[in-house]
Amino acid sequence: MISVALAALAVVVAVGAQAAPANSGSAAAGRAVVLVATPDLPTGRSPAARARWHELRSESSEILGRVAGTHALAVETAIPEIGLLSVSTPRGGLPALKARLAGDPRVVSVRPDPAAQLRYTPNDFAFTHTDVHAPSGDLSQWNLIREGGPRAWDLSKGTGAEVAMVDSGVDGGHPDIAGQIAGSAGFGATSPTTDPIGHGTHTAGLACGDSDNGFGIASMGFDCSLYIAKVTFGAPGSCSDVADAITVAANRSSDVISMSFGGCDTGLIPALSYAQSRGVILVAAASNEPNPDGGCPPVNLSFDCIYPEEWLQPNGTGPNAGFDRGLVVTSAKYDGTRSGFAEGSNRVSVAAFGSASNSIGGQQGILSSWPANPVDDDSSGGRTTVNGDSRFSYLVGTSMATPQVAGVAALIRAVKPNLANTRVVHLIKATASHCGSYGGNIGWGVIRADQAVAAALNRDVGAPSSRIKRARRAQGGVSLKIKRQDTSGGTACVKLPAAGVKKVIVFASSCGGRYHRIGKTTKGALVFHGKSGRRYRFYSVAVDNAGNREAAPARPDIKSKLR
Repeated sequence: MISVALAALAVVVAVGAQAAPANSGSAAAGRAVVLVATPDLPTGRSPAARARWHELRSESSEILGRVAGTHALAVETAIPEIGLLSVSTPRGGLPALKARLAGDPRVVSVRPDPAAQLRYTPNDFAFTHTDVHAPSGDLSQWNLIREGGPRAWDLSKGTGAEVAMVDSGVDGGHPDIAGQIAGSAGFGATSPTTDPIGHGTHTAGLACGDSDNGFGIASMGFDCSLYIAKVTFGAPGSCSDVADAITVAANRSSDVISMSFGGCDTGLIPALSYAQSRGVILVAAASNEPNPDGGCPPVNLSFDCIYPEEWLQPNGTGPNAGFDRGLVVTSAKYDGTRSGFAEGSNRVSVAAFGSASNSIGGQQGILSSWPANPVDDDSSGGRTTVNGDSRFSYLVGTSMATPQVAGVAALIRAVKPNLANTRVVHLIKATASHCGSYGGNIGWGVIRADQAVAAALNRDVGAPSSRIKRARRAQGGVSLKIKRQDTSGGTACVKLPAAGVKKVIVFASSCGGRYHRIGKTTKGALVFHGKSGRRYRFYSVAVDNAGNREAAPARPDIKSKLR
């Protein structure tokens, strides 16, 4: 009898496999999950328990086979251990399938079978592999993970937003850069898609490097585009070239201008003011000195000038939450505190990770793209290989922190293109790690991309909570009293409206066995009809109206024995 049932199941599976195309990794369209009542399998490892496990698993397979055969189900996947059939939905969709199975007492539930959704993790090599040079052997791009990149990418991929990089140009042939370039120009410089220094290629990769392309690195802005505004740093370059670049970027309606430089005087203010008035989000690097004096000595010592940062966040205005002209970014190290070399004054708006430690130079710091040809900044010793390719390097500085903040701004603009630049600035500060307080020499804290994007969308991204508070004997079963709530409105420091609990799913385990879903409720109670004499453990999982799902608890909420 068992062999006949298994043969029937194999035939149905084969038919289903022919009828449905192979899953290419996209949503599992037209599939449903049929949960079938099957025996609980023992968890022990003794010979007797293992023998019983095989016996009950065969019984479960037989039950699944009978259900599939009786109802002519096109089975894609059968999991006897948990009594689950994933099947192709027939003509008429899920309602037709539910109607077909409605009279079968063995069927516990029928529901859609959506594709699994990860907290977005791109397939770029550096994002998914550990790095011997990273603190504690962490992943190569630990900075993006700690800044909330993966959860932010669930909400926005940055598509359609443009970041203007006022920098030393880029290696336009780099696989993580080439496809992201929307335009380029030189300002007192030639060949914008070449980079003799390396700095511009590195910052461009951090802001909008091509992500999820199976190569190299991911970027905070994920799929944002780049406008390359190449300027010359040091003689014979000038800050008027910088002002020209900023103005042109504003005229082309770049969403964000990323400025990982300083050294200009007040002559830069008109260009900055113009860009800000046109709705551009301005992001500039803080100094790589803890307490810069802000003075502008003679031209031959112009490196001490402190614009653009002094206009975006004048000294002393950092603690003013309502001063939202732009963002000045200092560098944090791996532990979330200020990098020893970075500015810690009241000009600072927020921080992003710009170093691994207080050390400077060598193969440590922030990993990003790098030119193929030898460049000036190779002298720092940061060039490295990613999966055998040497077009990558580590650099340290507020320059590395700045484009990551620009990337967050691009994520926001991609999904809220009409959101005022001052509002974007405010939300990035309000959702940083200090949650509305200023200090610690890193301004409002280390950026949290996920919370900033969620706040911009006014979207609840926090899971609701639930707990089974009481189990009482009822006629023929157990009445479970459930407490559920969704009051946080998300994990963002900015208060968001709570989506509200949509349903609570209840799971039960019999006599220490595997947990099975036993039902769902939109109310605060559920009645469970189990088998007399068995001990049950129960827990609940709440789901809210935004789709956020509570994680299963480590321990059951409550235990009960049926009499």
